[in-house]
Amino acid sequence: MVAAAKAKQIAAWDHTADMMALMASIHTSNQYSRSNFHPYREAPVQVANLDDPGAEYDRLIAEQEKRGIK
Repeated sequence: MVAAAKAKQIAAWDHTADMMALMASIHTSNQYSRSNFHPYREAPVQVANLDDPGAEYDRLIAEQEKRGIK
């Protein structure tokens, strides 16, 4: 019973998080995904591109600036 209730909560959050991501993407210039709003799912981990360290550094700096980290 507990597993079924948890699965139902996750399914309901899938729908809610999809709607929230859609609305946020429409009303801002950023792209959002379900994982930005879903409390039960983790954001996909982005693997570092070590073939081009300079580009990876630039990506990390841009990500920090986007978050407001200096």
